[in-house]
Amino acid sequence: MAVRHEIPDQLHMDGSTVEQKLYDEAIYWLKFMNPRNDSPDAPPYYLATSFGKDSIVAQRLCDEAGVPYEAHHNHTTVDPPELVYFGRKHYPDAIRHYPARNMFQIIVDKGIMPLRQMRFCCDKLKEDGGEGRRCVMGIRAAESSRRAKTWGLATERSRRSEYVNRIFDPDDVANLLSRCSSKSLVVISPMIHWPDSVLWNFIRDRKMPYCELYDQGYTRLGCIMCPMASEHQRRAEGERWPGYYRLYLKAAQKLIDNGRFANLGSAESIMDWWLSERTQSKDITNENQISLIYNECED
Repeated sequence: MAVRHEIPDQLHMDGSTVEQKLYDEAIYWLKFMNPRNDSPDAPPYYLATSFGKDSIVAQRLCDEAGVPYEAHHNHTTVDPPELVYFGRKHYPDAIRHYPARNMFQIIVDKGIMPLRQMRFCCDKLKEDGGEGRRCVMGIRAAESSRRAKTWGLATERSRRSEYVNRIFDPDDVANLLSRCSSKSLVVISPMIHWPDSVLWNFIRDRKMPYCELYDQGYTRLGCIMCPMASEHQRRAEGERWPGYYRLYLKAAQKLIDNGRFANLGSAESIMDWWLSERTQSKDITNENQISLIYNECED
């Protein structure tokens, strides 16, 4: 069970009525959807944390709402080292899950680098856990238009051929609780309506420690050289963390050794193609006839 922070006497944030309303909304939903409202023996919230700014605020809100939870962290094997060290120092009691295969082994297994339209890495490294549990995640609509359309305060996430989200309106929550499959992942996103300014005001108001990378120009922290990031950011990350670049390069070489990407000629050429944002409209795998077309996408 996670370590509880002391709840301040002042539960509302200093600031505008909008901030107070958003805070009250978050606390209300965490209490209202508390799994143990239904049964005292129900498992606590499954809090999915990356140790990024959204996750630490979601955890603090659980503390202040006084709801039971377990903090779980999926180690992706390509997390920024600074974020890993921050999590170890400030959230040592989070339950950590390590994958059976790391990012670079998965690339070799799949025979291709992870792409915006083929993010098998998220499925294998990040989106595992919490099945059949009521979960808390620090998802915010302000992060992308995609999240604004596919997530709400309460969302049922069912897995068929792929994840399918169903957003429940406040008047329909009773239906969610009565009809959702026991294998569904019901996600509570208490900060779904929070803009960046409210999030950072909350962090400063509580004097919460946060990862140093946010003070170094990073606005979002994710996997190093994630295909969802821009070419400029990915190349900059390869320069900042050269050890990870070399591991990706080594995986690219193994793809060539296994007969993949032969027409690109070298591991360096694969990396240059992978990091670029140019359109790849012809088959380059010579095996699965995959048409690799990059599209601009938010996440």
